[in-house]
Amino acid sequence: MEKARFWSRLAAAITGTTAETRSRIMPEGGARFLSACLGRDGAGSFEAAILEADGRVSMQTMLKMRAHEMALHPSRAICLAAGRQPGRYSTMIDLATGRSLFDLALAADHEFNGHAAFIGAGEELITTEGHVETSLGRLSFYDAATGRWLRAWPSHGIEPHEALVDEARRRMIVANGGILQRQAVGEVESSLVVLDLMDGHVIGRTVLPEELATLSMRHLAMTASGEIAVAMQDQDAQSDLRPLVGIMDLRGRLRFLEIPREIALTTRGYIGSIAVDRASRITCATSPKGNVAMFWSLAEGRWLGAIPVADGCGVAPAGAPGTFLLTGGRGDILLARTLDAADMPMKPEATVLTRNSSWQWDNHLTLLAA
Repeated sequence: MEKARFWSRLAAAITGTTAETRSRIMPEGGARFLSACLGRDGAGSFEAAILEADGRVSMQTMLKMRAHEMALHPSRAICLAAGRQPGRYSTMIDLATGRSLFDLALAADHEFNGHAAFIGAGEELITTEGHVETSLGRLSFYDAATGRWLRAWPSHGIEPHEALVDEARRRMIVANGGILQRQAVGEVESSLVVLDLMDGHVIGRTVLPEELATLSMRHLAMTASGEIAVAMQDQDAQSDLRPLVGIMDLRGRLRFLEIPREIALTTRGYIGSIAVDRASRITCATSPKGNVAMFWSLAEGRWLGAIPVADGCGVAPAGAPGTFLLTGGRGDILLARTLDAADMPMKPEATVLTRNSSWQWDNHLTLLAA
């Protein structure tokens, strides 16, 4: 009964899709987004798609593999569909035509770990990779025009997952998930490593305290000031409730954000994606196992609330400050608003833009334009 009341209260946060509500929180400037998804033919195929601000799909293309992140080129209309861990393919896509251009030339003894980022003006890109036998991590550099492998840096950990490029501060941040065996339960060797973007030397390394040693740090988002929002997954589902979302400051110190117990219990120790709004005021973390998206004010680290999203994982900042687009594995696309008329953080509200079960949206969402 208590669980039913909890979800009833969460559902009350979803507003109707009236024209008045839609115009009140629709992102300005016609935001567009990229996402991977499962194929709609029911035959185990995979696709990538462009979503419009109102939830419409304006382009889709078939992929030879299940993609994880869609990494956007900084100036050209191309993106990389990064192969889901452990992946053998990462494919460059022409966003104007939907055509697959080429696959990255992956070494036979490595696998893609789902994430990539373009460097500088976009002549090169990096991918997170793991050695097939040892899971030792590396950051591989590829020619963005041809897919040719160029060089690699060690990630200084095992099983690296997401990496961010901070051009302004000449650094790269990588989340070493630290999981040697995917189905294993117990301690992992997770770390956040900050590398110099010029030569790859280690600037800093952050690890979790011993009592949190079963947590795997996996997904990242960066604020305008250079702080890093971190999403984690607990490899021991039977453990006591542990913090799953944190903020790392520029000195490498990690502080954790509170999740109310009744919601934390639903997540089953799993955060799938994390994002920061365009004004760097709000962070959102999603849990597909908990069917929930959660929100905090960054300035105070204050819990704002949560909204239900069926199998919800994809999240990206939308066009206006305090707004996010959310996608779910059962076809839901929602627009969330977290700032009130006075531009102050508030309990999140959301509008369901579309609900179409033929689209099974995958883990991540990328802002294409706003």
